[in-house]
Amino acid sequence: MQPGESMIVPPTEQDFKQHPALDAVIRGEERNPSAWEWGYRDQRVVGGTNVSYAESKALHDTYGPGGEHGLYPLLEYEGGYHVVLTTWP
Repeated sequence: MQPGESMIVPPTEQDFKQHPALDAVIRGEERNPSAWEWGYRDQRVVGGTNVSYAESKALHDTYGPGGEHGLYPLLEYEGGYHVVLTTWP
């Protein structure tokens, strides 16, 4: 996915406060800029953390795929673009 293909959302301090996991993986203790996503040589995982089902659902509802094409919004923070992916066991 390229920045021009999806909506770009700059997260605010309120977003980080409302979603502590988002803060942790983008700029906090769970950030790991050296980790690479398996299977995709051009995509990098900058962080990951365990969250409750309620928080995972809230993140998916807020930053999950939307619009007529089902594209994920891109969160732009300090010149980097981030996609929020949530998984359930």
